[in-house]
Amino acid sequence: MKIKILPVLISAFLIFFVITGCTSSQVPNKVYGPEDLEGKTVGVLSGSESEAYVEYSGQNVYIRTCRDSDTLASELLSGEVDAVVADEKTTEQILKSSSKLRKLDTPLGDDNYCIAVSQENNTLLDNVNSAIEELKSNGTLEELEKAWFGGEYTYEFSYTEGDDFTQTLTVAIPEEYAPYSFYSEDKVIVGYEADLARLICQQLGVNVSFQVVSLDRILYMVESGKVNFSIGRITKGDGAVLYSESYLTSVQNIIVRKG
Repeated sequence: MKIKILPVLISAFLIFFVITGCTSSQVPNKVYGPEDLEGKTVGVLSGSESEAYVEYSGQNVYIRTCRDSDTLASELLSGEVDAVVADEKTTEQILKSSSKLRKLDTPLGDDNYCIAVSQENNTLLDNVNSAIEELKSNGTLEELEKAWFGGEYTYEFSYTEGDDFTQTLTVAIPEEYAPYSFYSEDKVIVGYEADLARLICQQLGVNVSFQVVSLDRILYMVESGKVNFSIGRITKGDGAVLYSESYLTSVQNIIVRKG
């Protein structure tokens, strides 16, 4: 009886090829810089800052959300996504999970976000800066970042508002800009920047009243004197206003397959 050795060897090789995961290493990389993301499928951590950053970056990409860094790494290796965009901590976890992945030298973004105050209100600017510094030093700002940028929109904190505060500051904030600011199911504005504004006002001993506006009006509200300050991914140089110290540095790395 003749044994067909060649088909048997081919079948054995294919089984080994699949079991050892060699197929993932054969998926070619297509992304070498931020400009190459155009038209690609990009993986992000669900509910993270990266998801919001990619969505509003102006890039024409297809966003695929994942619940953890291991899934992001797996889908990048398998070719289900062309690249992953992630913050520094998530990037570290992804790169540790596989030696076949690398971080591009040029990130998708590296921004310092500030609060905008009217040019005539140096006193308020000083007070806001003092509040931000206190929230940084006591660990509250770090807690806020972990809560809102960790992949879930479920953070709640104790906010004091009532008769003890006799003054109210009006704050302009963008609409539907999760996880920075968006409406909860009971129509309350929540999110990282909404909570930060509440905490700053709490530090200042005042109540807060939000003016929810479109993003293109966020600086106009301060410049025209309609609000006391604005918050909403504002970077220095955006308008004729005073800028607070940075409350968040957003570095969004691009992770790709090697080769």
